[in-house]
Amino acid sequence: MLKIYGFILSGVSFALIGCSGGDDNSEEKNLAPVIELQAPTSALSLEAISITSKVIDPEGDSVSLLWQLSADSGFKMELTDVDELSYQIPLTHLDTEYTVSLTATDSHGNQASKSSSFTVPALDVNFTHPFDAISLRYVDTEAKLLNIASEDVNYSWEISEGSDYPLTSISANRVRFFAAKELTEEFDPNAEPERIRGEGITEDLVITLTVENESTPISFNKTITVQPIEKVTAWAVHNVAASGAPVKESVPSTSNRNYVEAVDNCLSRETTVKKYYDYNQDGIDDVFCSFGDKLYFYLTDLSASGDLVYNESVLVDNQYNTDGAVLVDLDNSGIPELVLAVKSGGNITSPSEANTIAALVFDDLSQGFTQRGLFDLPEISYDIDFVEENNKLSMAYITSGVAHHIPKVSVFDIFEAELTLENSFVFNECSECSIEDLVLSDLNGLPAEKELLLITKESIQLGAFPGSAPRIKKLAVIKDNYTSSTVFPENFYSIFQEDLNGNSALEWVGETAYETGLYDITLPEFKLHLSLDQSGEPSTEMLDNYYSDIFYYYYKTVTQVDVNQDNQQDSFTEHHNYYSAITATPGWFYYTYNLSNSDKRVLITSMPYNGISSPDFLGVEDMNNNGFLDIKFGVKASGDEEENVTLWLENIEGYPFE
Repeated sequence: MLKIYGFILSGVSFALIGCSGGDDNSEEKNLAPVIELQAPTSALSLEAISITSKVIDPEGDSVSLLWQLSADSGFKMELTDVDELSYQIPLTHLDTEYTVSLTATDSHGNQASKSSSFTVPALDVNFTHPFDAISLRYVDTEAKLLNIASEDVNYSWEISEGSDYPLTSISANRVRFFAAKELTEEFDPNAEPERIRGEGITEDLVITLTVENESTPISFNKTITVQPIEKVTAWAVHNVAASGAPVKESVPSTSNRNYVEAVDNCLSRETTVKKYYDYNQDGIDDVFCSFGDKLYFYLTDLSASGDLVYNESVLVDNQYNTDGAVLVDLDNSGIPELVLAVKSGGNITSPSEANTIAALVFDDLSQGFTQRGLFDLPEISYDIDFVEENNKLSMAYITSGVAHHIPKVSVFDIFEAELTLENSFVFNECSECSIEDLVLSDLNGLPAEKELLLITKESIQLGAFPGSAPRIKKLAVIKDNYTSSTVFPENFYSIFQEDLNGNSALEWVGETAYETGLYDITLPEFKLHLSLDQSGEPSTEMLDNYYSDIFYYYYKTVTQVDVNQDNQQDSFTEHHNYYSAITATPGWFYYTYNLSNSDKRVLITSMPYNGISSPDFLGVEDMNNNGFLDIKFGVKASGDEEENVTLWLENIEGYPFE
C-alpha cells in the first residue's frame, strides 16, 4: 500500500521482499523484529537516493513493513512491504531536512522502528563574468549551479524590466548583452544639459536565471554594475623584436570607379580634385585632375591586349586655382569646355593668384586642348570657384590689394560661347577669409528653385596659445540678384549635404564649431539641419548633440580593416585625448570598432600614453594561437616593404569581436 502526502513523486522504484515466519511458540515470549537501516546523511537536488533495510524476526514470523519519508518543507510519503526506498530529490530552493523511518510489525503484533535524517542544501548559483561589465562593451554572464547532482535542467534568462538590452544565448548557462549606455567618470550632473557627456557614472542591471526540471521553477537574481569606460581592462602589451616580427603582404586599395587608376600620380591620390568627361568617346571617362600647382589631363585608351591606358599631359603649370574649375558647354555643342582662372603675365608672381578667366577647348585632331581667354579680371584674384547652370556662370573669388581677404561674387550670362557680366556682390560679413565652395542648391525646400550658396573659411585668433588659428566656416545665401546676402549666424566646423529622411533627397547640414583653445583645434559641436524660412531667412533644426559623445575631447584615427573576419571592411578607431596629446602628459588610448553593417560602437580595450605616440594600427590577428583575436601595431606595408609588427595587445579576456 502506497500513500504520498504533499505531492506525487516520479522515478520512485520499490523492491518487494517476502518475509517468512515459523511456528508459534506459546511457551516463550515472542520478540519484535530487528531492523538495520542504511540511509544517507546528506543529498543534493536531483540526486537519486536509495535507502535500504535488513529486517530479521527472531522467531521467523512473517513481517510487514511501513516506510515513511517526510521533510520539514511539508512533504510526506508512505509505502509498505518493500525493503528498499528509492527517491529523486527535487530542486530545492531552501535548506531542507528529510527524515526517513521504517516500522516492522510481525504476525504477533510486535513492532520495531528505526529512523534516520539527512539534509539537502538549497540549490545555489555562482555567477561569473568572463570579462568586466564596462560601458559600450559586451557583457557575458555565466552560471555554475551549486548543490545539484545533475545539470540536466532547463535554463531561462531575463534582464531587468524596462531594459532594452537584448540577451543573446552563448550556451545554455551563458548569455550576453551589449551595454549600450555611454558612461564616463567625467559625467557632471551640474553642467549645462547640452554639455553633459555620458548618462551617468554607473548603471545597475539585474540578470534573472530561472532553473526548472520537473518541479517548481527556481529563480536567481544577479545585479550587474556597468562601469564607465575608464575602468576597462588594459590588455597586456607584447613587444616584438625586429627579427621575430611576423609579416603580412599588403592589400592594395580598390577604386570606386569602373576602371583601374594609374599608380602614384594625380589620379591615384584620394584627396585630389577630379572632373570627368569622355572626350574620345571610348566609353570610359577621361579625367582632369588638380594636384599642387598643376592641372593634369588623362586621356583614356585601350592597349592591343585590351588593357586600360591613361595618357597623361600637363595642361596648366605653376597655378593653384585650377581645382575650382568647372566644365561648361559654352557653345552648346554638347562638348564641355573647362572654365578656370589662370595667370597671363603682368605683375603676378605667386602661383596662387590669377588675372584671367579662360576656357580649355578639346581638339579632336590633336587629342589635346587649346586655351581661349574669356575675359581679364580687373583685380588680381585667388581662391576662385565656379558653378554653372541654365546659361549662367557664377564665380566667387578673393581679391588682392585694398579689399584683401574679402570675398566677391559675380554672375555672368553665357551667350554664343562668350560671358557677359550681369552683376557683382562684395561679401563684407567675412574678413581674412578664403573660399571653401560655391554651389547652386535647393535650400528652401522648393526643388524648382535653387539658391546660390557661398561657403567661406575664416581664421580666428585664440588667446590661449599665441599663433593658433582654427578655421571656422560661414554659410551665406546670395540673393536679390547678386546685390545682398543672408548669412547663417553660426560658425560651422563643416557644411555638407546628407539624406536625412532616407528618400534620396539631399539636404544641407552644418556642424557648429567649438574652439577648444588648444592650438588650432576646432571640434564639431552640434549638428543642424540648415534651411530657409518662409521669409527667406536662415532657419536651423537641431539634429545631434556631439557633446553627449564620451569621446568628444579625443582625436579619432579611423582605419578600415576586417575586424570580425567576415571579409567586410569595418572601422577601427583609436581615441586619444587632445589635451594629453598636445601637452605630452600621461593619458590613455581607447580602442573601439564599428562593424560594416552596424552603427554600434564597441569599446575593446585601452593602452597607456606616456607622451609618445603609438605605432600604426595594423589589424587584428590571433598572435598567440589561443583562439582569440589580438590587436597588432607596427609599420604598415608600403611599396616593396612588408608589414612589420612591433607590438601587440593580448586579448587576455577572450573578448569577442562580433
